[in-house]
Amino acid sequence: AIVSGIRVNRKDPLMRRVAARVYRLILNTMFGMRVQDIDSAFKIYQKRIFEDMNIISKSGMADAEIFIRCRDKYVWKEVPVKHFYRKSGSSEFEGEHYNIIKPKVVITLLKDAWRVKKDVER
Repeated sequence: AIVSGIRVNRKDPLMRRVAARVYRLILNTMFGMRVQDIDSAFKIYQKRIFEDMNIISKSGMADAEIFIRCRDKYVWKEVPVKHFYRKSGSSEFEGEHYNIIKPKVVITLLKDAWRVKKDVER
C-alpha cells in the first residue's frame, strides 16, 4: 500500500500552484492517473514496492513514476496534511526571482514523463 499526503490549504505562491495543476493535468492525460497531489513530500511506502522496481526518472518525476508503476499492483490512499509556507531555502524547481518555474526543469520533467510512458507501455 501507498499513503500519500494531499496538502490542504496550500501555502505555495500562485505560480507554484498553477504549475502543480498543469503538471497534474499532464500526468492525468498521459497516464490516466487520478492523484490529487503527486508532489506532496508526505509519503509512506511498503518496502516490497521497490524490490523489483527500476526507476528511470532523473527529475522530480520520480514520485509520479513510482505511482505509475504501482497503480495496478497496490492500493494507494491520499490523506490530508497541513502545509506551511516555506520560511527559508528555495525550491530547485523555481528561479530566484518572481517564483517562475525554470524552463530546464519543465523540459526535463516532460522528457522523463515521455521515457516513463514508453517504458511502462512495453
